[in-house]
Amino acid sequence: MNFVMHLNRRRNSRGSGIAELPGAIMLLLMGFAVPLIIYGTFFYRIYMFNCLVKNACQHGAAQLDLAKATAEVNNYLTSHAFVGITVSIPATVSVVTRTTTYNQVGVGNQNYDNYYLQVSANSQVAPLIPMPSFFGTSIPGMSGPLPLNMTTQSYFENQQALAPP
Repeated sequence: MNFVMHLNRRRNSRGSGIAELPGAIMLLLMGFAVPLIIYGTFFYRIYMFNCLVKNACQHGAAQLDLAKATAEVNNYLTSHAFVGITVSIPATVSVVTRTTTYNQVGVGNQNYDNYYLQVSANSQVAPLIPMPSFFGTSIPGMSGPLPLNMTTQSYFENQQALAPP
């Protein structure tokens, strides 16, 4: 039986699978794994920018008034920026008022204003390995940085500082 299998093979095809294996592995890595790593790091950088804006908003909401909160937010965004993320300073810092209505027995409806700090920041997120431009056009996220705008809100801890007199 071993002799029959030996006759079915051609002489020039012995070992060709082993010889072609490194080329096939390189094509698989270059065509599938490397772009997957590039896009994985790109979306990781977007997530890190989202966390950066959220943490800056939380740090600003712990301040005593809006001026200190604005300074703290901009300071946090510049000092904690992640590699590959370029944050545009100053960020837009504003106060959002939401009215909450509570129904109390015997008293009726009571309206309370809640103040939230809203931070909106612009950035440019660069890909890990920029690809060449295609026919002179830049594709954001592949051949150039992707411009992003993130907005988040956090409950302002010092409610009396923002309440009208």
